[in-house]
Amino acid sequence: LFPVGTTTVTYTATDESRNSSSCSFTVVVSDLEAPTFIDPLQDTVINCNTAIPSSSVTANDPCNANPIAAVLVSDTTIAGSCAQAFAIVRTWEATDSNGNTNTLTQTISVQDTTAPSLICMAPAVELDANGMGQITTADVDNGSSDNCSATLNFRLSQSTFDCSDVGMLAITLFAEDDCGNVDSCLVDVNVQDNINPVFTNCPTDVTFTLEPGACRLPYDFPLSGSDNCTDANDLLLTQLQGPTLGSDLEKETVTTFEFELNDGNGNTANCTWTV
Repeated sequence: LFPVGTTTVTYTATDESRNSSSCSFTVVVSDLEAPTFIDPLQDTVINCNTAIPSSSVTANDPCNANPIAAVLVSDTTIAGSCAQAFAIVRTWEATDSNGNTNTLTQTISVQDTTAPSLICMAPAVELDANGMGQITTADVDNGSSDNCSATLNFRLSQSTFDCSDVGMLAITLFAEDDCGNVDSCLVDVNVQDNINPVFTNCPTDVTFTLEPGACRLPYDFPLSGSDNCTDANDLLLTQLQGPTLGSDLEKETVTTFEFELNDGNGNTANCTWTV
């Protein structure tokens, strides 16, 4: 066996009279075989919340007694569609003692395919004097999170409410992470009308003096009211005390009238006066 390199070989022939002759030639042995990687790294896909693996690579070569430690010659990050999705391309190079080189490239693909984890709470909305109410995503989100994105983009299927929504109303909260993964949760919003109706013309106590010879007085008063949600014509007017308006009131009497106004949402107003 000849080592790698150039070896001179000389042959000498000698006869019985000790006459001799020689010839020489050279043997050139070249190593043209590149190293072979031991368990070469394969392309891999990992989740964005998984640590980027660190690796070492070795190679064997028939002309090297010991394994060759490959050198990491490049480590390049290629941006993806979002901050949590990208690729890392690593290139190793193994060179034997005779300058033969082999190259290994591995691609690590980092992805985010996991939707946010939503935690929701059901808010209550009180309508204002104009019959309007509003909530924000913060009123529904109760500590939602994502495996990779630090912030989430929230939106509501409905955020403003009016008198037609009074009661329990189902709405949806949507949350989207930086890579477009979306989750949602359904909550029941308690839309409340807690504002009492108002008598617009509740009379004050009044005293009448009868004409000479009169013993009674017909008395009537057109009550009216308003409400933030219920139309004036739909308010329920209930008499709680006193004779029917339009009746005759006897002389020398004090009559108390009391009426209740109900908006149909559990809110009432009272009007009381004496004649």
